[in-house]
Amino acid sequence: MEEWRKLAEAVPGTLLIVAQDTTTGLLSTVESTHRKLAACVHVVGMYRTGARRNDIGDATDAPLAGGFPSADLDGALRELARLGALHAWAGHVFVLYGARFGLQGVGDPLWQSWQQHRADTLGHAADALRRLRAAASHSRATEDAIRVARSFPRGSPDWNAWMSASLQLAPHAIVGTAMAFLALRRMRDAVAREFYDAWRALN
Repeated sequence: MEEWRKLAEAVPGTLLIVAQDTTTGLLSTVESTHRKLAACVHVVGMYRTGARRNDIGDATDAPLAGGFPSADLDGALRELARLGALHAWAGHVFVLYGARFGLQGVGDPLWQSWQQHRADTLGHAADALRRLRAAASHSRATEDAIRVARSFPRGSPDWNAWMSASLQLAPHAIVGTAMAFLALRRMRDAVAREFYDAWRALN
């Protein structure tokens, strides 16, 4: 029983890590990526409408050289997977502990609260995953369109067509990161409530 107790006592701490790392890591990364995407689209839009690199400044080089922050989104997806694994471990342990020591009583409001908050976390995490994957896909497609455009003379029909395509794709990445940020924030809040429920159940 003592070993099970020690294992279960690690659950609130694990949930706290998930909540904290979502705030300091994931949310920060996604917010920064959203700003980078918006800045890149602004620069590409200016270049598309006739501005020269010298008129825009050094900021032009990154987006026109394929510098969209797709790698940042890939990193965010890996971090979400890591936090998801930690959350899954905490839930598995807590369910086993609850079953072994009778915490899963029918109608127990604390257990029901934890179950609901856990379900909320999983739902928001799935939403964030879907949004991040879509944003990363659109960001990479935007990069590809710009890369192809740069293979043609500026102002040529092919150059115009590919630059136009990049500007049609990029807003989807921007919206995707904004929606992912909101889903991650809701996920973080649900995890925080899970933490409180688990802590109360163990104390």
